[in-house]
Amino acid sequence: MTVLPEMAGPVEDDLREALEHCSLGLVEELRGAQILITGGTGFLGSWLVDLLLKLEQCHGLGLHLTLLTR
Repeated sequence: MTVLPEMAGPVEDDLREALEHCSLGLVEELRGAQILITGGTGFLGSWLVDLLLKLEQCHGLGLHLTLLTR
């Protein structure tokens, strides 16, 4: 089981639950990925960015994120 960084609040609770249910195979598929996220500062985009950053922090995946904003 992955040790997750301390998080508090409703969004962090969502992130913790998502991270706990990510299979290691799915996480490994992201290794070295280059990901384009449109709407990166919106509600869903920022949630997704937070999730990907936590995965990067826990697993050192070498992700490259590109965010499009207004």
